[in-house]
Amino acid sequence: MRLLIVTQAVDRDDPVLGFFHRWTNEFAKRFEKITIICLRRGNYSLPGNVILHSLGKEEGKGRMTYLLRFFTLITRLRRDYDSVLVHMNPEYILLGFLFWWLWGKSFYLWYNHDRGGWKVSLASRLAERVFHTSPLAYTSQFRNAVRMPAGIDTSLFLPHENGTAPSRALYVGRVAPAKRVDIIVEAAVSIDAPLDIVGSFSDKKHEMHLREKAQGHDVVFHGPLPYDALPAVYQKAGALINLTAPGNYDKVVLEAAACGVPIVTSSKAFDFVEERFRSKNDSGDVARALSTALSLSPAERKEVARRQSAYVREHESLTALAERLREEIK
Repeated sequence: MRLLIVTQAVDRDDPVLGFFHRWTNEFAKRFEKITIICLRRGNYSLPGNVILHSLGKEEGKGRMTYLLRFFTLITRLRRDYDSVLVHMNPEYILLGFLFWWLWGKSFYLWYNHDRGGWKVSLASRLAERVFHTSPLAYTSQFRNAVRMPAGIDTSLFLPHENGTAPSRALYVGRVAPAKRVDIIVEAAVSIDAPLDIVGSFSDKKHEMHLREKAQGHDVVFHGPLPYDALPAVYQKAGALINLTAPGNYDKVVLEAAACGVPIVTSSKAFDFVEERFRSKNDSGDVARALSTALSLSPAERKEVARRQSAYVREHESLTALAERLREEIK
């Protein structure tokens, strides 16, 4: 079976999308040939049966070039693929579905946000199946929706026995109002817990707002880090805090869980998280849950790590995702 993947970026160093490089390497073990069309191409090293094409964002090209290259590539390469997987960008389904239908190609959408709109709704109905990982994702409502493993590389994200009890709280991800990082900072400051924030700011105004809240406290803004550097960051954390909306099923939570880090979250989607670590989206309750997580004894922490990493390996691993994807795309 030969697969065309349309995605945003293939770049092993991308702090947000770097995971897709690892996904591709694992998928390549289960498909005869994979052709990728990405908006941006960065640092990559892929197997011989994977062919990569870029629409040109890394070259500074504009939207008209993207469109021209997209239609040229799906047409010129149409004898090189049998099925199409569009990852997170429903616009490509709307652009390409008629061609793929006429050529007899099956096409699928991967979309996992809690918010949608007419483009997502239409693309989901046109696609043979729409894949998601969160039980509360926007696309979970459609009759052709299929819930999939989240695709965590458990050979990369592993628990680390360092012999100490880490005391620093951690946030990883885009630093934006929608992620409620201001609540996280308030909670950490209120109990005098040191906090590391890893990720890029969405805008300068929000950055100034957070730095003002953190002033005079042990809150360190590290900026974005390469994807492969994240396991070491998780392994040194006392607890990860994530207040993302439940429909997103943020992979950061599962990566940290695979590394054995106690999770403080407000999302009901992460049903493996113990009740004592769950919180509402207010700083007082986040502070309570964070204090509980940071106060674990070594024995308690070891048990939390064992249970969480086992859950991710069994239910959310990259190998499980690759096997399932091969079964679904036929």
